[in-house]
Amino acid sequence: MVELVEGPRMFNVKCGIVGCGVVAHNKYIPAVKKYAILEAVCDIREERARRTAEVWHIRSYYTDFTDMLEKADIDAVLILTGMDIHADQVVEAARMGKHILVQKPLATKLDKLREAVEAVEKARVKVLVEPNVQLNPIYLKASNIVEGIGSPYWFRAGFGRHPPSWGEHTFFSKEGGGPLFDLAVYEVSLLTFILGPAKSVTAIGRISVPELDLVEDDYLNHHLPESVSKSVWEIIASAPRTRRIRVEVEDNVMILMEMVNGAIGVVVSNYVTPREFARPPRVEVYGSTGFLDIPVHSSRNPVISGAVKIGGTVETISIDGASLGLVEHNGWFSWDYYEASVKHLLECIVTDREPLPSIRWGAHVSEILIRSLDSMRSGRSMDISYRF
Repeated sequence: MVELVEGPRMFNVKCGIVGCGVVAHNKYIPAVKKYAILEAVCDIREERARRTAEVWHIRSYYTDFTDMLEKADIDAVLILTGMDIHADQVVEAARMGKHILVQKPLATKLDKLREAVEAVEKARVKVLVEPNVQLNPIYLKASNIVEGIGSPYWFRAGFGRHPPSWGEHTFFSKEGGGPLFDLAVYEVSLLTFILGPAKSVTAIGRISVPELDLVEDDYLNHHLPESVSKSVWEIIASAPRTRRIRVEVEDNVMILMEMVNGAIGVVVSNYVTPREFARPPRVEVYGSTGFLDIPVHSSRNPVISGAVKIGGTVETISIDGASLGLVEHNGWFSWDYYEASVKHLLECIVTDREPLPSIRWGAHVSEILIRSLDSMRSGRSMDISYRF
């Protein structure tokens, strides 16, 4: 039985983490240690797992996920591994009765998605599917304002950026899924939150940059001690790129979405926007009586802007995201959904509530991405079946 406790550690919940990569060190390990008990870590690379345990003073480490689930004294597990194995690990953790936080996406294949949802609902464990848009203060405000722009007609969203400098399998293999699952997931998540479920998708994509230079796999291992006081993204960004790879998955994608409420729009997602020209992504929504421009992710100017027609008068909208709780760091404002998700899952575990980024919502978002991949490779429009 887990419980809420007094003192610096807020929740008496024992956690394990699988996948000791960049996002684990930069975000989730500090968050778990802040709010709960980080009992064990697991990574298929033994040196990575061992050094992670040493650097962060964690009781035990494993190289096999099943071993950690069976042997470590944990109530919950955070799944931070490659995108294509999330669903299998969700199934295994659910069947072992563990509560789960799973990084986006929930699944990259439809059969695996169905297995994950079935296992979770049968086990009745708490599952939080990232990214957590439901608790973001700027998105919550935007979702309320959207109701005032009348019938939603159309939208557009985009997240084009330079490619990651690490993670060959995760980001560039055919199994991994590329920017569709890595980046488009954010816009799709926000759109389904503020506009409701999608009805169908049609997508096109291509490999625009067939070869890339990446950082060596073991670079992070040698620099893990720095991760306690420095952003791992900064550590990796400064590393030499000495390993050339071939890109197997579409790195330049566009999705046309039709929503159940009748709105239609486009989502752009790619790894081919040069660093010098990349701009903070946003979502624009236009309706019968107004429009809204919503900042997504970090931004130097996180302002919800737009206009709404009330009677015969048009009123402009301008709401500073910083006033809603976004935090400034080096001139950029953002909301730490990683930490908020960890805290929210722990709260749901001890109070027996369902997480707001639920398994059914996560399944809907993943199906949109999976069907988009199917569409771009088949040339056909695809219907979406999961609802939330």
